[in-house]
Amino acid sequence: MNERERTKALGNWGEAKALELLKRPGSGFVNAMDVIAETHNHPFGDIYAERGRERFLIGVKTRNKYRDIGKLNTEYNVKKRC
Repeated sequence: MNERERTKALGNWGEAKALELLKRPGSGFVNAMDVIAETHNHPFGDIYAERGRERFLIGVKTRNKYRDIGKLNTEYNVKKRC
């Protein structure tokens, strides 16, 4: 598997895991769905979900904690406020 395929697989895994967590009973979210399934590379998010009267468009970024050379990935655990 080359680097591009590995990165794509990691991203797909992250989106599937996030969607699974949002669909769990007790998460507080309903109607969670994969936006990418309908609009490839949607510019504003990966997952649509609702909580109460609010609607959310959620972007998912999955990163490796370590780089291939063993050093900590500086982009790991990046948090953004929007």
